[in-house]
Amino acid sequence: MRRPIWFVIVLAIVLEVPGARTEAASFQGLGDLPGGDFYSAARAVSADGSAVVGAGQPADAYREAFRWTPSTGMQPLGHLPGGAFLSEADAVSSDGLVVVGDSRSDLSGGAFRWTQAEGMTGLGDLPGGTPDFPSRATGASANGSVIVGIGNYSAGGGPIPVTGEAFRWTEPKTIMGLGDVPGGAGVSRAFDVSADGSVIVGKGNAAASFQAEDLGVAFRWTSGEGMVPLGFLPGGSDLSAATGVSADGKVVVGYSRSGVGGEAFRWTAAKQMVGLGYLNLVPHWNESHAAGVSADGSVVVGGSDGVAFLWTAEDGMRRAEKVLADDFGLDLTGWVLQEATGVSDDGNTIVGWGQNPAGQTEAWRAHVPPHEQLSLSDPPGGLGTLSRPFALTGGARSLSLDMTYASGGNLVVGLVSAEDLESAAQQALKDYMAVGLFPQIWDVSFSGDLTRADLVFHYDDKALGGIDESSLAIWHFTGAAWVMGGSANEAANTISLSVDAFSPFSLGVVPEPSTLGLLAAGALCLLTCAARKLVL
Repeated sequence: MRRPIWFVIVLAIVLEVPGARTEAASFQGLGDLPGGDFYSAARAVSADGSAVVGAGQPADAYREAFRWTPSTGMQPLGHLPGGAFLSEADAVSSDGLVVVGDSRSDLSGGAFRWTQAEGMTGLGDLPGGTPDFPSRATGASANGSVIVGIGNYSAGGGPIPVTGEAFRWTEPKTIMGLGDVPGGAGVSRAFDVSADGSVIVGKGNAAASFQAEDLGVAFRWTSGEGMVPLGFLPGGSDLSAATGVSADGKVVVGYSRSGVGGEAFRWTAAKQMVGLGYLNLVPHWNESHAAGVSADGSVVVGGSDGVAFLWTAEDGMRRAEKVLADDFGLDLTGWVLQEATGVSDDGNTIVGWGQNPAGQTEAWRAHVPPHEQLSLSDPPGGLGTLSRPFALTGGARSLSLDMTYASGGNLVVGLVSAEDLESAAQQALKDYMAVGLFPQIWDVSFSGDLTRADLVFHYDDKALGGIDESSLAIWHFTGAAWVMGGSANEAANTISLSVDAFSPFSLGVVPEPSTLGLLAAGALCLLTCAARKLVL
């Protein structure tokens, strides 16, 4: 998948418990290609998070495309025939084995597709393409068999006109122009494609006057409907662009001019184009743009006010550095993350570029685990104890766990949605009319012999949405129903619960006395806060 979001140093949280192993949160710079001035920028990450692609600066060219994996480090991908001047990788297949981008020289160049077996091969161009107006590949389907981009491309400037048409390339080496939005001037760009290759997003021209690179309208293309314009945010009328799309093609992200400035957006058929806001780091400067989106559309990455952001519905737009430092305890001293360009399918691996502690531009990769798994050894006589915090993907909330156990086993702590729960717990939510009420659920399990566990859930005041803290409670699944318990400490912003068995847990409220009778009828009495979507 395309951008839409670790060679020098690795920083990680590691639990030191005898016999324990954990998938740690981590951040690292990816280094640079040998020779030349120090420079690298990540443009995309594979759906599984294993491969990062982008461009570095070698000794013999201005830029050279790279592919990075934990085992190979930063691997140069070369150039198309005709001379080394510039190549950049813009997208990668789900498994990281197919890379696409563009390669240019004074005499030739254009869109490329790279594999380990075939190396870099050109994709050709639409009719009319020349070395002065080459093609560019900007997105790839999950298996790399469908590639999208821009043919006969020119950004214009001076007497040179703006040219180019969005294309779709498929095996066996067939390139097809996609045209333009209805009423357009025949200039369009494709930037990303869904996992199966059926949905393409980009920017078209809404009218003949849009003959400039900084004008146009976001589009969503399918073979059945063609190129459909997505419009603009309120207050905007001359520029929007779709830069990323979810795996199923149902969520589109990008940027649009609005009444106050350029703003990142998230589009769905139900809600249309919704602005994601700004970080508001620079007075009187309102700017944000989305570059990538997770498979289900729940995590959006990009840049705002010159720094990288991560957006979720629960937390809104947050500076990526603060998420990594505050939520996961990572040390990013000296780093300024300037752009987040890609995110893995599960939303847990993010890539981009920024300024490293030496003041150089460097590609980076961050991983935040969806769950942590600890292997606890049998205690050497008596009872074993574990005391530690967990901070996982999903915002500035965390869980502290103190547990006593008689025999060792695997402890798994993770964040899940209602759809991820086992059928009994999921059905109980449906029976209690609470589907969607728990957008963030902690699922805790232990295969050993648990004696006792004290859980302390930490929440953020801003997530309460005006709900009285004294009404908060922990709801947990007993195997047959969701029940409430726990005690709140308003000063510490925590709720504590003691259990003798683990299960799914989530934050809710104590029902109003007038609704307690509904429990007997099988209706979970959280209806009063259903619209507020309270999360841990």
